[in-house]
This record gives sequence, C-alpha cells and structure tokens, in this order.
Amino acid sequence: MTDRIPQRLDDLLARLTLTEKLGLLHQWQAPVPRLGLPSFRTGTEALHGVPATVFPQVVGLAATSSDLPPRVLHEYEFPAFRAPLEADAAVAVMVSYNRVNGVPAHLSPLIEDELRAWADDEILVVDDAGAVGNIAGVQGHLPDHVEGFAAALRAGIDSFTEDDRDGTPTVERLTAALHRGLISESEVDRAVRRPPKAGR
Repeated sequence: MTDRIPQRLDDLLARLTLTEKLGLLHQWQAPVPRLGLPSFRTGTEALHGVPATVFPQVVGLAATSSDLPPRVLHEYEFPAFRAPLEADAAVAVMVSYNRVNGVPAHLSPLIEDELRAWADDEILVVDDAGAVGNIAGVQGHLPDHVEGFAAALRAGIDSFTEDDRDGTPTVERLTAALHRGLISESEVDRAVRRPPKAGR
C-alpha cells in the first residue's frame, strides 16, 4: 500500500485547484467535498496524539535567541531531534518561536539542510501557533506578512498554525505571494505532499 502513496498523491495534486491546495496548508485543513476529502487538523504536538518534536527544543530557547555556537548546536541540540527522526519514531516537527543566530527559526536553513536529512521519508514541518505571523510582526524580520509567509514556505514550513481555525488569512497571504512571484505552485505542491506522507 505504501508504495502506491506517491502515485496517489500525484493524482490528488492533479485534481486539486490551486486554491484548494493552499487551503490544505493551514493547520485546520479545509474540506474538499468534490474529492471526498474531509476537513483535517494537522496539529502535531504530542498532546494532539501524533509523535512529534519541537525544533529547536524549548530548553534551548534562551540560548538560541541570539547566537548558538556550532559546537552546541551539533553536540547538544541536534542529537535530541536526530535520534527520533532517524528511528522513524517521529514524523513531524514543530519549529519554535525564537531566532537561531539572528534568523527566525521558521526561516532557518537548518530545516532543509539538517532536519530533513535525518529521516528516510518525508517529515511534516509545522509552525508554532502564530509564529509565522511574527516574522513580519513582532520580529520585524521581513516587511509584510505576504513576504513572511512566502519565506516560511520556501524554508520548509508545510503547515501554518495561524489564526486558530480560520485559514482565510493564510490562504490570502500565500495567494498574494504567488501573485508577487515570491513562491511557485511547485513549492505549494511540495508542502501539500508532506502531510499525507508523514502520516503514513
């Protein structure tokens, strides 16, 4: 059955409209009745019943808010996440609110360069509640939410935990990012593919 998942995902992506795909990037995924897809919540903390881990770990929050020496990162922070991902014991990761070496964690190249390399299969990467909004909000790292959401998607965020159950602002921001050329449909497709594969 699992060997058919890639083909089934390809078929599903071909049937979805772009607006429907964008609706699947919010933590409260919109239903797609014409394809028989019910609404679904991707909340992935262990409290929600899905094995997940928070990257970087909360204990390191104070240390990672400004500079994190490479030795500390590689010898202390990474092993806590690498082991469960390599063992296929976790299928999802929630990125934390803080900055890592001055960059919002949701935009860190560590998501693609390190984290995804630790697992043989896809990992679902979700943002912590409201954290992508912080990129252009309280962190002031980018000039507006459209750029912040686009940058997070490009960096590897697959599911946006923003605005509680209301996916409309997320869809609007990502739609605007597409119109501005900040993201492509293939980047949207990449993120849409990950939740079903991670839930294997």
